[in-house]
Amino acid sequence: MFQKTLGSDYLLLPPSVAVWKGDVGASQTLANKIRSVDGVGAVSTLRYAQSYTRSESASVKGAGETTISVMGIDPVEYLKVASMDFQQGNQPEAFGALVRDERNVIVNGILAAQANLKVGDTLPLSTPEGQQDYRIVAVGGEVISAKINTAYISQAVMKADFRKSEDILFQVNLRPAQTLRRWNSGLNTIVEDYPPVPSHFGARVYG
Repeated sequence: MFQKTLGSDYLLLPPSVAVWKGDVGASQTLANKIRSVDGVGAVSTLRYAQSYTRSESASVKGAGETTISVMGIDPVEYLKVASMDFQQGNQPEAFGALVRDERNVIVNGILAAQANLKVGDTLPLSTPEGQQDYRIVAVGGEVISAKINTAYISQAVMKADFRKSEDILFQVNLRPAQTLRRWNSGLNTIVEDYPPVPSHFGARVYG
């Protein structure tokens, strides 16, 4: 599962992995600068928003709410560097639904089990634009959020509903026949020169 979801050539990680609330993201400028490095083939980013849904088995006792980590992905770029492990549904159909930039959502296994969710159900989520209903297109996920209630939506929908466009995690693949050592310096230079990264984002390049 690590290889499927975190098997990219490089990872730029925030200080707190999975507990995303305390992380400050970077603007899209950083991802674009990484893409501009000669030899980089694909860059996928994760974005984060916190939400809540009504649930009979609530994480907040008596409040009737379950806290959910909402992750925004670019379904096209994500599949260039990683994949998910699915318990219900399948990857082509699930990511195809996210590509349409509608309110479609992939929920992970722990959220599906806790809230008794399945493919085809509706998941109501609290957003800055009010409560929105999302159609569950698959149950699946990745290793970082395996033990946290997590929902995956497209980045376009996240921007519209949650007003979030900051990237908190980057996965980078090089083009075929490129070597990691050759590109370490260029990628690290971009990270070091990007002001939010050292003091707020806390990213480091691993490869």
